[in-house]
Amino acid sequence: MSNRFLISLAALLSLALPALSSASESTAFNLDYQVQWGDSPLGTATAQWRLDKDSYSFEGQVATEGTLAFFYEFSGKNSLSGEIANGTYQPRSFKSESTFDDETYIVDMSWPAGLRRPVFSVEPKPEKGKTHPLRQASLTNVADPYTAMLMALSDFEANGTCDGIYRVFDGRRRSELHLKDFGPTIIEGDKDWAYSGPAHICGSASKMIGGHQIKKNDDSDDEMDFEKVKIFIAKPDGKTFMPVRIEMNSFLGAVVVRLNMQTSTFE
Repeated sequence: MSNRFLISLAALLSLALPALSSASESTAFNLDYQVQWGDSPLGTATAQWRLDKDSYSFEGQVATEGTLAFFYEFSGKNSLSGEIANGTYQPRSFKSESTFDDETYIVDMSWPAGLRRPVFSVEPKPEKGKTHPLRQASLTNVADPYTAMLMALSDFEANGTCDGIYRVFDGRRRSELHLKDFGPTIIEGDKDWAYSGPAHICGSASKMIGGHQIKKNDDSDDEMDFEKVKIFIAKPDGKTFMPVRIEMNSFLGAVVVRLNMQTSTFE
């Protein structure tokens, strides 16, 4: 497997820690996701969300498993909290800790009241000359990746379309999340534990702004390929929009993330 594919898969595992559309009353969700290539397990992701009328919080974990873990051992945990006011999501804290190749990477980020840019620290620090510049001006009005998905799902619920661009910062990399609407579909039950039923497809692509690794012959990163990652959103509990399936096209074929309906709980 190529390093590019493995890095993309790590991003997909993180994306599998989903966001939820807003709720008018207090709700809690414990969500389990399985990542597979065909019938081969590649990873797992769990997410615990709580949404109240004026606040939200999240804790999640991801990890590779099976044969993939033998070649590429990756695990991570994330937590965040924020406020909801007039339908707008404002992150207040975001923490991330991930381990890859026996090295641990830590992000601690906060949004103090009255400031338009987050205050953050990372360990280890980026090596000079190996990452693109991260300009402070680009950090104005950014959100962590999961709050950005909350915003996207809230916009979808309000407007009926996925189309949108969201300013994202994970403590290391500044990017723009671009979503493109591919319309409604019906998910056929390909696993007895997976979601089946009506859904909506959102194509996903990211434009890197700063803080990402410098690579040779990297022009392809500027292309907006919305066919590569598709997010299927639905209301598995009958009330709340959330990702129920994610597909990533790779040289191996389709890598699929599925919500496990048998082990997830909706309260």
